[in-house]
Amino acid sequence: DIKKRAAEMDEHTRKLDREKAAKEARARGKTATQEYIEKKLKAEAEEAADDESDDSDMPDLEEPEPSQPANDADELSDDSDMPDLDEPEAPAENGDDELSDDSDMPDLEEPEGPVVPQGDPDLVDEPDEYPPLPQPPAKVTEGAETEAATLLSEAKPLVGSEPEKAIELLMKSLALDPRGTRCLTLLAKAHVKLKAPKAAIQAATGALLRNPDSKEGYKWRGKAYAMLGQFSEANVDLGKAQSIDFDDQIYDWL
Repeated sequence: DIKKRAAEMDEHTRKLDREKAAKEARARGKTATQEYIEKKLKAEAEEAADDESDDSDMPDLEEPEPSQPANDADELSDDSDMPDLDEPEAPAENGDDELSDDSDMPDLEEPEGPVVPQGDPDLVDEPDEYPPLPQPPAKVTEGAETEAATLLSEAKPLVGSEPEKAIELLMKSLALDPRGTRCLTLLAKAHVKLKAPKAAIQAATGALLRNPDSKEGYKWRGKAYAMLGQFSEANVDLGKAQSIDFDDQIYDWL
C-alpha cells in the first residue's frame, strides 16, 4: 500500500508539472503574438508618417495662364499672303471638230450572207425548210424491197466522200421502202456533211419515230441541232446516244 500510494503521488506530481508547463507555454505564445502585432502596427504608423512628409515636400503646381485670344487681323494678313489659285480654263467646245473626227471613221460594211461565229465552222444559218420525206407506198412488194436494199448498199460508202450522190440514192431507196431506220440515219449523216442541219433533223426524227432506240438517229440529230446553235437540244440528243452505245466521236463533240 505504501508503494501504491507513493506511485500515485508521483503521478499526481508529474500531472501538475505538465499543467504548469502548458500554462507557461501558452503565456509565452500569447506574449509573442502580442509583441508581433504591436511591432506591425508601429511599422505601419511609421510608413504612414513618411508618406505624409513626402507629399508635403512636393512643390505646388501652378495653373497655366489662359492662352491669348487669336488675333483676327493677324489671321487675315496671313491669308492675304497666300497666292491666288488660278481656276482651270474650261475646254473649248467645238462641235465642228467632233463632227470632223466622226467623219474620219471608216464606214463598216455589212457582211454578206449568214454570220458564222469565229472558232465554230460547223455553225450555220439554214433559212429554208426541206421538203417532207417521201410517203411510204400502200404496200411494199418484194421486188421493191430488194431494189431499195441495193440502193442503200450503193449509197452507204458514198455518204462521207460524195454526200450529194448518196442523198440521191437514199431518197430513191426510201421511195421504194421507207420502213427501215438505216436509210434515214445515213440520210441524216449525209445532210450534216453538206451542212444542211434542218434536213438532217428531219431525216433523223423520221428514224427515231420508227426506232426510238436508234443511237445513230440521236447522234446525227444532236449534231444538226448544234450546227443550228440549239445547244440544249443537242446535248439532250447526244447524251441519249451515248447512253445507248458509247461513241468516241460524240465524246469529242461533247
